[in-house]
Amino acid sequence: MLTFGLRAGGGQTEKRDAAGFILLDVLMALFVFGIGFAAFWGLGVTAAKKAVQTEHYHEAIRLAGNLLESQLARSRNIPQAEWPETDESLVSDGTEERYRWQLTASFDVNFRLVYVRVEVFWQDGNRERKYHVESCCRWNGN
Repeated sequence: MLTFGLRAGGGQTEKRDAAGFILLDVLMALFVFGIGFAAFWGLGVTAAKKAVQTEHYHEAIRLAGNLLESQLARSRNIPQAEWPETDESLVSDGTEERYRWQLTASFDVNFRLVYVRVEVFWQDGNRERKYHVESCCRWNGN
């Protein structure tokens, strides 16, 4: 806004009113705010996706651990009449909720060992994820 004042010598001068913002200032502030908001929104979306992925991995680890421990407990106590006479592998599979699993038990008759491997698969968007764990135990020989 322009205002006119008088000079000491009798002439008029122009003064600018500095009390308001011009449209360009407001648009620039909105642009900067929008960029910051978009960055924080992106961080929030990424954090939510990672939290879901972590939950799926945690559930797969729990499932694999439970299957491994139960198979090792059964394998330790196989009656001698049921122990294989040659090295062989037994494979079983199944599903639990959104997870598909495969359990492989391999027998080493010379050293009386049982090797157990558990693989858990699940779909994460367009990708198939996989977690596996393996262990072995000595056969007690009841």
